[in-house]
Amino acid sequence: MQSRKFSIFFLLAACVAVLGLGVTPPAACATPDPTEQLRPFLQKVTDTLADPGLKVIPKKAQAERLVGVVRERFDFREMSKRVLGQQWRKLDAQE
Repeated sequence: MQSRKFSIFFLLAACVAVLGLGVTPPAACATPDPTEQLRPFLQKVTDTLADPGLKVIPKKAQAERLVGVVRERFDFREMSKRVLGQQWRKLDAQE
């Protein structure tokens, strides 16, 4: 009798789980479009490049300003770790 109750409970739980997955709104399951994720960053880069004030400052300052915008979005340290893999651990702080 105990086994039968467990079987019925398990069957009901499985049905609820399956039905619950079936009624989840598609928007909740959807992943964001990569283009939409990058759009604000690309707009900021475009705005920075289009800024008339950028044209009157020295080239080095222009580059630093643009690199500052890029560093807001990309973690170069983390990307380096992932690219170098196990070699990353062998490097010292200066490298």
